Amino acid sequence: MSEDDIAALLPHCLKSSETYSLIITDLEGNYIFVNEVFRKRFSFITENFIGKPAFIAIYPEDHAVCAKAVEQCLANPEKIVKVDLRKPDTSQTDFYWTSWEFSVFRNKENVPVGILCLGYDITETERASRQAKAFAQKVDTIIEEITDGFYQLDNQWRFTRINKVAEKILGIPREKLLGKCLWDLFPDTPDYNYPTQFRKAMQDGISTTFEDYRPDLDKWFSAIVYPSTEGLTVFFRDITQEKKNIRQLEQQEFMLRAIYNSTTEASTFIDTELTIRYNNHVAQQVTQEVFGKAAQAGDYSLDYVLPEYREEFKNFYHRVLQGESIVLERTDGPKWWRFSLLPVYDEQRHVIGIAHNVQDVTERKERECNLAESRQQLQKTIEAIPHPLLIVDENITIQYVNSEFEKVFGYEADEVLDRAIDFLIPERFRSGHNQLHRRYMEEGGKSIRMGRFLAALTKDGREIVIDASLNSFTSNNRRYAIVILQDVTEQKQHQDTIIQQNKILQDIAWQQSHDLRRPVANILGLCDLLNNYPNQTEADKRLYVNYLNVAAQELDKIIHKIVDATNSLEN
Repeated sequence: MSEDDIAALLPHCLKSSETYSLIITDLEGNYIFVNEVFRKRFSFITENFIGKPAFIAIYPEDHAVCAKAVEQCLANPEKIVKVDLRKPDTSQTDFYWTSWEFSVFRNKENVPVGILCLGYDITETERASRQAKAFAQKVDTIIEEITDGFYQLDNQWRFTRINKVAEKILGIPREKLLGKCLWDLFPDTPDYNYPTQFRKAMQDGISTTFEDYRPDLDKWFSAIVYPSTEGLTVFFRDITQEKKNIRQLEQQEFMLRAIYNSTTEASTFIDTELTIRYNNHVAQQVTQEVFGKAAQAGDYSLDYVLPEYREEFKNFYHRVLQGESIVLERTDGPKWWRFSLLPVYDEQRHVIGIAHNVQDVTERKERECNLAESRQQLQKTIEAIPHPLLIVDENITIQYVNSEFEKVFGYEADEVLDRAIDFLIPERFRSGHNQLHRRYMEEGGKSIRMGRFLAALTKDGREIVIDASLNSFTSNNRRYAIVILQDVTEQKQHQDTIIQQNKILQDIAWQQSHDLRRPVANILGLCDLLNNYPNQTEADKRLYVNYLNVAAQELDKIIHKIVDATNSLEN
């Protein structure tokens, strides 16, 4: 049959339709007719469909579906077979959805010669349907995964939908709930809030939120009810722990407020706009005392700062809101105040305000002034000591030296602080000194004299002679020793001179008592011979005179030695 013969057998409305595609294939599956709607829609496949296989305009995965529909037509020539087929799209990666009616096409002699296919585009409908199904699946998944209990009731109070959380909370599996009336399963009494709230939502068509307590479970629940034309949608969750947490928070808040008000500090919370949000009783008393009125919540915080400090504190507040902590002290004349300005953070570590704490530190300041004065007096007293003074710790490390030490030893204080005292002791004495000092500290550190005429080294390497004394004290559980050193180098030199002089005097005394006696005795004896024995010859007398001369010369030498020794004492 020619295409014109086929067209003559078809109704004009189908051939000229602008909505429906009309195609006819022969019994081998090749196109023998297509209307204009089909031709235009799928012209990107081919310009002329006649004689080509019908499968070129069918999505490959639907070829088998199409072939089966043709088989059904041929097996039941009087019936119409409906089938949905995907058609190729111009993108080559997508497709159209189309719905078709297949029937046997007959010639003038009523002999089957092909398959007549009448179809239309259902792509948008199919996509919408699939999206709706996907969305419904997502909704089902979300409902099943949410942590709240969920169920729906129809207008007859029957369960139509429920999630697994609701099953668990209600204690009844969903197969025993679905289709059942709410009031047949759960009590409808004034002991619970839900009966009243559910009916109110159903009747008024207004969403409602409420809490309910189940004494049989000893649990609290929070519920949100949404009415619709189909019934009610209910979300509910177990808030028992939240209730307990709230009670704990209330108790904690009560305790915190009690602590806040029992502190001796004036405490104020200031928000980011520098507005007072809370202050304790002490803060109100202080502001009343200083400014003549008690600060209240809602007041501007800088109104309670003295005018001379207002600009400074404004800057401090902005720095604290940037995360800085500031502690400072200021006076208003008769009193001193200690301010601590600390940032307050929320759970996300965002600064939400300032903790402004004030403490009266007047007494402490007075003690500090007195202590400073005492220290100054003590410092003056120490500096007035005319001898080098050191303070060393239990490790023999220098912690303090006075100015006299600097003069005698030639070191600046910075050069010796935190150094072991060893460098002041000649090498030959260091080991023994360290042992003595440690034993001294271990045995309690009583007041002792280390000894006179000890050797010490100055900065320029000179050895000087010192007289040292020690006394210990304890501070902050640490033991220290006060070491006073007296430079006795000159005294030692004087002492050495005296000792030498004494030795010389001893030698003189020895000479006087022993060396002088012999020549004097000789002279006295010779004089006795000359005076008492006149009958002696001239030769004997001359001999005696010679002996006297020798003894006199010897005596003269001894006298010169004594004079020289005496002169050395004067030098």
